[in-house]
Amino acid sequence: MTAFSGLCCYSLTLEGNSAAPGLLRDFVKKNLADQGITRQIAEDLALAVYEAVANVVEHALDGAEGRSVQLKMVVERNGIEVLISSNGVSFAGESVPVDLERLIEKKSSGGLGLALIRSLVDELEYYRHDGRNVTRLYIKG
Repeated sequence: MTAFSGLCCYSLTLEGNSAAPGLLRDFVKKNLADQGITRQIAEDLALAVYEAVANVVEHALDGAEGRSVQLKMVVERNGIEVLISSNGVSFAGESVPVDLERLIEKKSSGGLGLALIRSLVDELEYYRHDGRNVTRLYIKG
């Protein structure tokens, strides 16, 4: 088990457009590198963030004007928590079953992002808070 350096908080809010996934991925990687987090953990979490934000932009925000996506990241001694929130259409991710064999058999890409995210983090959850959708990613330290 890896213990992280201690409490450190980061936050960034962007317009919910096609640039947001890459910008937030890079934001996560840079700040985790600055904290001395191992490259593998930083890359895994950054990829999970990219996929989650891409889903938000594509499905929840759907190109609507005035929509935003916000990322808050807390690096604690025992883990890293990332909260991704948006003011878009709600989504219940736990209700989306991911059967990789079936997706591969049907040559479908729908649901692969969720499967990838679930494989990269220790905890994944979705909820609504103050009129915003929140995706919570957590990696244990």
